[in-house]
Amino acid sequence: MKWILDFVCFALFYVREVVTANLYIAMDIMRPKSHASPGFIELPLGPMSNMQILLLTNLISMTPGTLSFDLSHDRRRLLIHAMYLRGRPDETRDHLVERYVKVIQRLFG
Repeated sequence: MKWILDFVCFALFYVREVVTANLYIAMDIMRPKSHASPGFIELPLGPMSNMQILLLTNLISMTPGTLSFDLSHDRRRLLIHAMYLRGRPDETRDHLVERYVKVIQRLFG
């Protein structure tokens, strides 16, 4: 039963992430000057199954402003392109690890 509650909480979190990202991009498009600061970050994955990696890469790519770019040969790091790093790649990486990687590992581990 706890698994179902965790899954529902994660689904609601992800919907909020997508809506927030869409609104941020829409507002940025309407500004006279874009606030985009694109760049690449490397996301440590830790021990994840192929299904977990597939889910993670799809969730990241479906969130506006981020794109899964490449998976390392040892399947331990994911290269991600983000549109709004704002000079703080560590914050973006930490957010993705805490909110995506660890939750997916717990839900489907």
